[in-house]
Formats: sequence, structure tokens, C-alpha cells
Amino acid sequence: MLIGGRLFFLSDHEGTGNIYSCALDGSGLARHTDHDGMYARNPATDGQRIVYHVAGDIWILDSPEAAGPRKLEVTLGSPAPARAPRLVSARDHLGSVDCDETGQASVIEVRGTVHWLTHKDGPARALHVDPAARARLPRVLGDTGQAVWVTDAASRDGADALEIAGTSGDAGAGPVDECVTHADCLELHAGAASDPEACVAGKCVLLRSDECPVVLPLGDNIYNGLYSTDAIILGGFSDVESGNISPITNNLDLAVTELSNKGGIPIAGSTKRRQVVMVVCNYYYALQSDILPGARHLMEDLNVKGVLGTLFLRDQQYVFENVGADAGAFFMMSTYSSQALIDADPGGLVWHMLSGAEWLSTPFQKLMDDSVAHLTTLGAIDAENTRVGLITTDDEQFLADMGDYFHTTVQFNGKTANTNDATDYVRVSRSIYAADQSPVVDAMLALKPHIIVGMKSVEMITQIIPGIEADWPDADQERPLYILSPLLYNQVLSAYDTLITMDDSAANGKIPIQKRLIGMNWPAAADPTIYNDYVDRYNKAYFTEALGYENFYDATAYLLYAVAGAQEPYTGKSISEGMARLINTSASASKTWAVGPDDMPAVLDELKRSKTSTMQVIGAMGPPDWDGLGTRHDAASIWCVAKGPQGTLFKSDVLRWDGTNLTGNLNLPAGDSMNPCGFTFPEPPP
Repeated sequence: MLIGGRLFFLSDHEGTGNIYSCALDGSGLARHTDHDGMYARNPATDGQRIVYHVAGDIWILDSPEAAGPRKLEVTLGSPAPARAPRLVSARDHLGSVDCDETGQASVIEVRGTVHWLTHKDGPARALHVDPAARARLPRVLGDTGQAVWVTDAASRDGADALEIAGTSGDAGAGPVDECVTHADCLELHAGAASDPEACVAGKCVLLRSDECPVVLPLGDNIYNGLYSTDAIILGGFSDVESGNISPITNNLDLAVTELSNKGGIPIAGSTKRRQVVMVVCNYYYALQSDILPGARHLMEDLNVKGVLGTLFLRDQQYVFENVGADAGAFFMMSTYSSQALIDADPGGLVWHMLSGAEWLSTPFQKLMDDSVAHLTTLGAIDAENTRVGLITTDDEQFLADMGDYFHTTVQFNGKTANTNDATDYVRVSRSIYAADQSPVVDAMLALKPHIIVGMKSVEMITQIIPGIEADWPDADQERPLYILSPLLYNQVLSAYDTLITMDDSAANGKIPIQKRLIGMNWPAAADPTIYNDYVDRYNKAYFTEALGYENFYDATAYLLYAVAGAQEPYTGKSISEGMARLINTSASASKTWAVGPDDMPAVLDELKRSKTSTMQVIGAMGPPDWDGLGTRHDAASIWCVAKGPQGTLFKSDVLRWDGTNLTGNLNLPAGDSMNPCGFTFPEPPP
């Protein structure tokens, strides 16, 4: 149709038939209607307007410049019998016809439906009738008793597919698979290299999505990794908004790249190997439900069965319950989790790289006893009862869990915290997002505690402690000793610098604040050999340091080994069973290996050799201290701060839990590799 010097036409190149126009030279393509699912059909024009129908309704486009079409409301004035629905005659709408070899029946197409029609006696059989789809070009498949036709019922971006059914009325073979391997998708849809496709359940699916823009390994051509060995597809989450690459993503990439460089995962009963690609989705959204499209792309569109769960605590259970559980996917959570998720029983499908609040808090009682003894020796606590303030939050569940543990389990003054009198113990909870933390400060100043347990985030250092120190009401009483949460380790260095620089305690004959700051954290490996090797490899690969990220590397490495241990076919349950093969802490020296490329061939060979053999794979964080259902049993170590020439330094693992005591030393000479903080804790009695 030519209107106003432009060519108007129907096209379904975007998936559904709509009206488009272009200049006579083919430029300036414009879309004028926006129907989805049902096609626009049979357009006609009077030279200015276009009228057409969609699913039995008549629509009109009033002019080429109109914002959109409108549906015409037609009132028929004819008598009721004339307006009654009438049966459509196949004779008037017969499309394609294909006769079988006997000449006794044909497969025919009528108005987008397919039927088997005998030439003499016998009923006509409907082979394909779908109001939401259109079939065409039916053909008899020789003497197989089947027919095939083209359909858009399972279309992907407007693409057609073949469907087969038995002419005797049975279900037949169903839709023909579009692909068998990822390489088939490359041949079928050879688009730009930025849009690789994977074969999933016989269909070609885009590997990436808007929510999942990154594919690992970063250094490899995606086509090579995906298509050359029909790669295993895993999923992950990280801070990859708009394709951003952070130290977290680099750690995921390091593990995947090391496996790729070793040739991928060997397949049991074969000489073949399969590479692994990991599709990474963004993990941060202001609205929680916005994380689900990425999760569905991984576990529904791509049918991923192994997921690296670098997710905020609030999102871990949400994603697993809303997508992961139904998909039967295995999750390795690389960050801290709520105790509720750890205690849940998802059939071994959720494993945790970091121990939860309950296990991490194991040394809390000993730390409390040592703190009281320390302050008593220094004369900060006399014969009176010890006063303790607990500061926590309700909107960061991990911190709330640690606070709950202290509140109900830890004892001082001969009783648990929650049974102490209000004159000796106060628990205050306030949102970590609250701009004003002064109610917390006021509660602590009113109690004048000897010890403050701060299960909070950075607001503890930026607002609460400065407020307490500045307005401490009793010049005779020592200011508090602070026990800080894991989320305050290696954070806001400038705030610690300010606290230490502005502190006037020593000038007033009191204990300086540097000697009143200790914290709890997940322990690093007691033997740093594997950790140091990991750091060297990371620095060489990415030309920068990223200390404190080893949990992300370990989580990815264990996930990859778990997949190797699962062997084909891969399910969440089999990956969980593969993970359980890696954590035998009683394994012999000959079956004890380190994560990383040096020991990788031996680990992969052993996992291939037997489906049941077990081993110990030691990570950069240390031995694999899990139970068989994914709970890690690491107790907290203690950190402190040291004032160095360049400012505040965090010193990790200065005290370690040995199952009974906290052992170590905070008072080694400056510069000692054992992480000194310049004071003895606890101070021994005279």
C-alpha cells in the first residue's frame, strides 16, 4: 500500500504480524501497530486510512501520522438469525494438501489448522488446532504413519519450528528439536558474537540477558568456550550491572579460567572433556523482585543446575524459594547467610562458604570472659558487676542472629545476658540505614557499660563509637571496650583513623581506644601457603590486589569440582553429592589436594575415575570444614587494629579458637608477621 509517498506493509520480523512502513528506498522503517500474539491481517486502504482485522476484531489506523490504531465498534442491524455464528467451510478455506502413498488419505491445512482426511470412509482427525498459533505446509512423512508441518506455536523471537504427529491420532513425536548441541545453534542462528546461543532442551536460547550480561571466562572467546566442547553452563551472581567487572567477578573468573586452561571437565567413560561457561547476573536491585528475572533466565531459560550465589542476605532465601527450589538447582552461597536459611533443610541443595552466626559465635563466651578478666586486671572493673551494652539491628539478619546468640547464650555476672538486671545490661536495636543513631548513643551513655558488643555495620564506627567517646559522662570510669562484628573488619579505614587520632584517653591517664577495639571475623587459613599462592595468581592475572575476597574464589572452585564430581547427567542433587565428595577431612595425604591449577589435574582425574571416591580439597580459606548438608563449622577468630606509619592497619586472626581457648598474641614487636596490635589480651593478673 502506497500512502503519502511511503510503502505500508505487514511483517512479523519482531515476532507478531504488525503494520510497518518505510520510504520507497527502504530506509526509515517505522512500526504503526503494536499487537502481541495475534497477527494483523488483510489490510486495505482508501489512500489515507488503513483498515485491518486482528482475531476477529476490525481495527483502523486513521492516518500515517496517527499515534496508533483504534478498534472499531461495529453494531450490526440485521436480524438475530443472520448474526448467528456459522461454521466455516473447509471447502472455502482449503490450503495445502498432501496425499499419502496409498492415495487413500491426505493431510490438509485449513485456516492455520492441520487435519488428517480419509478419501472415503472414516472421520477427519485434527492433528493441530491451536488458536494461539498458525500451522502451514503440512506433508506426509512417507510410510511412517506421521505428518509434519511448520508452526509458530513454539516460536522464539518469531522463528518457526517443525512439529510431527501420528496420523492415527496419537501424539506422535511432538515438536522437532531445533538443536542437539550448542554448536547447532551457531549454525542455525549465526548472529553477532555478542549474542551467543545455547542449546537447552532442544531449543536455542540466548546465553545472556539484560540482567545477566557477563559470561566467564572473560579472556576466552565465548564461541570457543561454548561451542567447541558443548560446554556445561553454570550460573552466578555478582555486581555486573551494565557489564561492570569487579574484584568479586574477577575471583569467579579466576577459578573458571583455571579450569578452562586445564581443558575443562573430563567426562566419565569417555576421552572427551567439556568446558564450563558461567553466566553471571547482577545481584543488586532496589526492588527485591527485580532480581527474579535474572534468576529465571539462569534456572528456567538456560536450565542451569549449579549456581554461585553471591547474593545479599535478604535475597538468598528469596531467590532459592521463588526459583531455585522448583528448578532443583544447587546453590553455593559465597557470602554470609541467615541462620534460618542455614538451619533449613533444602535437601542439601544450599551450601554455605561462610559459617553462620551460630558457629561463628562459638568463641563469644570465652571472648567475654577474657574481656572481663582483661578489664579487671587493668582496674577498669572493680568489685561491682560488669555492665554490658549490646547494640544490634533487625534489618541485617546475620547481625541480628549474632546479637540473638549473645543475648540468649553468653554469660556474665553469673547469668546469661538476657537474665541480667537492667542496671547491668541493655540491648538496643536500630536500623543500619537510620541516618540518626543518637538513640543508641544515649542508651549506652545512660548505662555506662564496661563492654559494648557492637553487632552493627559501618555506622558503629562512623557515628555510634564517636558519639559515646565524645560524650562519655564519667571521667573516673574507663571508657568501654568494644567487641565489633565481622562486618566492621577492613571497613571505613578513615573512620578508624579519626577515632585513633582524636582519642584523648591516654592523655587523661586512661586506656587508649586502639587498645579497646577488638572484633570477630571468619578465620583465614591457619596455614597461609594455599592462600598466598592464590593471592599471587590473582595479582598476576588482574594486575591488582584484592585482599579478603578468597571466599568468592573458593566458592567458585568448589562448585566447579562439585560439577566434575557429579558427572552426567547434571542435577542439583548430583552436584550436591559431588560436593560431598570433596570434604573428607580424614582423607589420606595421597587424596588431599589444594584448590588451584597445580593440583587440578589430579583432582579431576580422581573424580572421573570413580563416582564414589572421596578426597579433601583445601581452599584458600583453609580445610573444607562442612557437614554433609552444606553448613560450614568455622568459629570466629579475633582481629584488632594497629596504628602504622601510613595510618590504621587491620590485623586479622590475632587470636584463634582451638575448640577451648582463644590462642595467640596481640603484643608482638611492630612489623612482626603475626599481626601485632601493641597490647596484651587478656592482660594477665599481677
